[in-house]
Amino acid sequence: DITLTPEAELWSEIEARAGLAMPVGYYAIMESALRHARGESVAINRDRLAALYTQFSQVAMDNPHAWNRLGMDADSIRNPSSSNKMLAFPYTKYHNSQWNVDQAASLIFCSAGKAEALGIPRSQWVFPLASTESNHMVNTSQRAHLHRSTGAEIAGQRALHLAGVSVEELQYLDLYSCFPVAVKIVAEALGIDEQRPLTITGGMTFAGGPLNNYVLQATCRMAELLRADLGSKGLVSSVSGMMTKQGFGLWSSKPGVRDFQFADV
Repeated sequence: DITLTPEAELWSEIEARAGLAMPVGYYAIMESALRHARGESVAINRDRLAALYTQFSQVAMDNPHAWNRLGMDADSIRNPSSSNKMLAFPYTKYHNSQWNVDQAASLIFCSAGKAEALGIPRSQWVFPLASTESNHMVNTSQRAHLHRSTGAEIAGQRALHLAGVSVEELQYLDLYSCFPVAVKIVAEALGIDEQRPLTITGGMTFAGGPLNNYVLQATCRMAELLRADLGSKGLVSSVSGMMTKQGFGLWSSKPGVRDFQFADV
């Protein structure tokens, strides 16, 4: 039997006794499971992780709100060094969400009527199309497949359905990037080609984190990009715990084909 801890099922006592504590350990196990499911060698997997986060660092260079805009090459991300410790194989520090940031973000919501009354130009309006979340919590060690997230599949697809939008119609994406496997699991859940840009901020390593504050930052950055691209649409995803809960928000600079929809799946 597995006795659940008071941490609301984020992990179990049996997982703790096995030495799992920090999230990086859990996500590294998921990464290895996904690598195996895809038939990748360890070396190829590490190369692809480094290439993905090199792209993220390049996005951060163009994000005025990112905390690290210096850019990094793949070797510096992939390989451990005195400034880039191996935290849980294959994850180095620069595959991880960064905690040493001092950032904030806020969103202000009002009706279209209030926006008109306040004289806010329509070019500044951004509309929420749909939002979904999955609160069905399953310990990592109890999941049938460590390389998949059923909650992300259900909640993500439901958000697209409620908004009447397809993945191909999304100009902008920001997939929650606490660790690379979180990005890849959600991309796979939604049928998103991993070759397209998967962040608009630079991710939690380079744009900043941690936790919910990052989702606010990503959504604010999404609003900026949507305002500059009339009629465009974007998706921001979020994750809680060890890929334990999943959430999605769809946004556009034009009203949706239907009223805003929310679902807890």
